[in-house]
Amino acid sequence: MPVHYPELRGKTGELLGREAWLEEALAQYPDLLLVDRIDPHADKLVLVGKQLEVPNRGILDLLFLELGGVLTIVETKLADNFEGRREVFAQIMDYATYPADIPYEQFEHWICKRDQPLENASKLTAELWRRVGALGEPTGVHYEKWSKEFREKLEDNLRRRRLRLVIVAERIDPRLRDMLEFNLGSARPDFQVALVEITPYKLPGHEDRLLIVPSLYWSRTPTIPHAEMPSKKIRWTQKAFLEQTRQNNPNDEAAAKMVEEIYSWMVQRKNALGQNARLEWPATTAKWPTVNLRIQGARQAIPALGGEAGGGGWISCRNLMRQHPKAVRAFLERVKKLDPYKQLAGQLLNGEKNELKMTWVYLGKKEDMRKEVLAAMEELQDAIISGSR
Repeated sequence: MPVHYPELRGKTGELLGREAWLEEALAQYPDLLLVDRIDPHADKLVLVGKQLEVPNRGILDLLFLELGGVLTIVETKLADNFEGRREVFAQIMDYATYPADIPYEQFEHWICKRDQPLENASKLTAELWRRVGALGEPTGVHYEKWSKEFREKLEDNLRRRRLRLVIVAERIDPRLRDMLEFNLGSARPDFQVALVEITPYKLPGHEDRLLIVPSLYWSRTPTIPHAEMPSKKIRWTQKAFLEQTRQNNPNDEAAAKMVEEIYSWMVQRKNALGQNARLEWPATTAKWPTVNLRIQGARQAIPALGGEAGGGGWISCRNLMRQHPKAVRAFLERVKKLDPYKQLAGQLLNGEKNELKMTWVYLGKKEDMRKEVLAAMEELQDAIISGSR
């Protein structure tokens, strides 16, 4: 027999209401959200926010995060307290815009508070790693590699609006579903949206217990590239590298194409430089297929290219600066004139950052700018080779 949610009482005995009971049930048992049905690639959900204040927007009911860098925002509603359909969707969308528009450090400070589930954790990745369990202490190469990739993946997902919005109620208004289908059908956003009904049932002979049954009422779930934990390493070949790049960017052909174009440039440079350069295929995971262009006279790869989701390459400027300071400074002064690199190049010159990145975030569709960066890199390579003789 279906029943209403019980009234939840606070520590001093005051009634908190039935909606508070629903939030508490979801906080303790995230599987009730049926995320594995919304997205079969979803990782284990970790509660990172509860009744979390969103600056200038209101109070967010529940916030979950995965090791793969995907955020799940949950808004709970009672059937007899269901606001207008537009207001419900507008509210959860408004909440979603906040984490999508702030830098990682601010995001970490926002959720790592004393009154929140992670409390005042000094490092988000370390606490997240612990909460998942069965992964050991947050130390070692395995953790360090994941920690770096997690931050990059989370930032990329938020920038691209790849997150999950879930509205949970004891009874969903079908007109809300109709409105969502109409508004999202042609827009094709990257975020996932789901409506979940949760119904409590009375168990005969067990007055103190309830059977909680979740039901996925409706969902719209575009694929979010799945970031697996570092696992078995693969020794790459050109064919395998390019195929994996496509697989890692199923919804972002432009990013995959950018990786392929940079790789073609690397091949041309290797052929042009002859014995002074070679391509190197290190063993890495499927999540991070990599090829390096090694230049004579430099211990660091110039550049390294990754076929991860979002695509991109990089130069380890800080390490290279020790070997060829004059050449690297000339290179950075040149790229500093390009708008996307003004701040980053300055930080690299001051030793505040390590890598100059050629990702979709920096270069996007600016093909002419990409050519300018590669031309500057050719100049850097020639200077290094000349200096090594």
